[in-house]
Amino acid sequence: MKKIAAEAREVVKEIRDLGYRCSEPEDVGDCLESYVELDDNVVRLVFLQPRYTDLILVKLTDEVSGCEEAIYSPRGLYVLANNPREAADAIISKAKMLIAKPRSGPS
Repeated sequence: MKKIAAEAREVVKEIRDLGYRCSEPEDVGDCLESYVELDDNVVRLVFLQPRYTDLILVKLTDEVSGCEEAIYSPRGLYVLANNPREAADAIISKAKMLIAKPRSGPS
């Protein structure tokens, strides 16, 4: 968990450097969680320890639940990244997709 904690802190720092508010990662059992604020919306970041790779693994979701539930929930998007800056960029991009409101069709 130490490696994932250090990476999560680095990712949060990068998100803040991009100008977004982001909470410090908190240990919640089998994962770490943080929250990022974009355009008055809050997205939950679940930092997970990948089993077979050294990539940074983060699940973005609007649900508040445990680590296991976040992994298996069909709601949300995953980020796999090689470094904290890449992860931060992908998190912001995907978080914007999560909070985007569906466009209404033609009238």
